Amino acid sequence: MHLIFLTDHETTAGVLNPITDIGRSVKEHLPDCSFIVDSMSAFGAYDVDVHKDQIDYLVSSANKNIEGVPGFSFVICKRDVLERDGIHARTVTLDLLSQLNGLNANGQFRFTPPTHALMAFHQALDEHETEGKIGI
Repeated sequence: MHLIFLTDHETTAGVLNPITDIGRSVKEHLPDCSFIVDSMSAFGAYDVDVHKDQIDYLVSSANKNIEGVPGFSFVICKRDVLERDGIHARTVTLDLLSQLNGLNANGQFRFTPPTHALMAFHQALDEHETEGKIGI
């Protein structure tokens, strides 16, 4: 399994990486490689299109630009890639495939969910959409 990991926006240096060009290059030269984008500081502020940018996994959090409260992170991913890569999970807490399978089976998180943070995130997404939905 091969992975390319990229930070979308690096706040210390102020660098916004050209993820569209990089994603295209990754898939052109390494079509079976998973392209992972850390979008903690960019998601919700800058446009990102996981399909156009050929992103297999995009990782972000409830706070930062969405303006929810800290408490959880999330992954937007291609299901077929997760089903291919997810069998290699090395930790229980980062086993995304088992989390997805559990949610599909019973609608529950594998561990106690941060309910307050989820509700705040839902509200923050509603407000983000009302304000113009920049970056999503």
